[in-house]
Amino acid sequence: MKAKILYVEDNELNRLLVRRLLEPHGYIVIEAVDGISGVKIAEQEVPDLILMDINLPLMDGHAATTRIKSLERLANVPIVAVTTHAMEGDRERSLIAGCDGYIRKPIDVETFPKQIERYLKGDRERVEDDGGEAYYKEYSVKLVNKLQKHIEELELKTQLVEKQSKEMQEAYLGIILSFVHAVEEKHAYTAGHSARVRAYSLKIGEKLHLSLEEMENLTQGALLHDIGKLVVEISSLRNVDRLSSEEWEEMKKHPEIGYRILKPIKFLSGLINIVHQHHERWDGSGYPQGLVGDQIDFLASIVAVADSYDAMTTNRGYNQVLDIDDAKKEFKKCSGTFYNPIVIDAFLEVLDEMKNRKASRTASAVEPD
Repeated sequence: MKAKILYVEDNELNRLLVRRLLEPHGYIVIEAVDGISGVKIAEQEVPDLILMDINLPLMDGHAATTRIKSLERLANVPIVAVTTHAMEGDRERSLIAGCDGYIRKPIDVETFPKQIERYLKGDRERVEDDGGEAYYKEYSVKLVNKLQKHIEELELKTQLVEKQSKEMQEAYLGIILSFVHAVEEKHAYTAGHSARVRAYSLKIGEKLHLSLEEMENLTQGALLHDIGKLVVEISSLRNVDRLSSEEWEEMKKHPEIGYRILKPIKFLSGLINIVHQHHERWDGSGYPQGLVGDQIDFLASIVAVADSYDAMTTNRGYNQVLDIDDAKKEFKKCSGTFYNPIVIDAFLEVLDEMKNRKASRTASAVEPD
């Protein structure tokens, strides 16, 4: 059976020379042009012997040797360093890295095939005890420094990818929000609705001491909660005060439609339940799923309250506009039936603060000069 030899060398002329020297002796010569491909081809081919240049691109021969020797199925494959470097200690450094032999370039064409035969038959070189410890220490430091450098490079690349990804997400989100804004602004009763719902939701979130991640999801979820209305039959939006039963059923589809719109967008996965569930009610009377109590996403429960408050306190042409006190009465009455009681308790505090600020501004406006 012919022996298979892997030669890891970036110089094409050197590869050609080794092929011409070894193939006439019946050896199968396979090649790799850098350290990384050398490791991969070694794993795939499991050669009988590896000839390893030291000055290689991407991963040098010492690092490639150490990696190959760490793989169980390749641990016993002999690796012979073949290098032009002839500085003091080069042989020892190569052997410490895991090489089993050391051949200097230029290759001696007369003796080279015999050297290969000896290594295949089990000839191995070892580092002499005298002075070996210093080379081990030097190689360990070299590996640690390389590892640190690779980690730093990887961290910089990761930061760049994250920055680019963040910019793409923001651009994508901006496009979606512009559509929502355009639909809202076409109808007087919805103009500014999502922005107000966002503001109320964040005030509630602050009272409940939500995490930064939850606050970010709440921000985006509140702004996008009605995105499903982009697809709902537009006549339903124009005639909310006199919807037929068919039009009302059409309108009730918007949470499900919004959920389907956003579900494929992975970076919005933390807020799709807000869009899907902001019309669910604590007692199970909501839509589209009829969820009950804690089955409802907590952030969706917050947006449900903020959404209802904006509907109560803005003129939509079909409703009686409530002031803060009347809205508080309504929420107290519906706490534990329509709305999550924890959210209502927090929002009642928010409404008290809003009322006090409004009273303070009014008092300041009428003070005599």
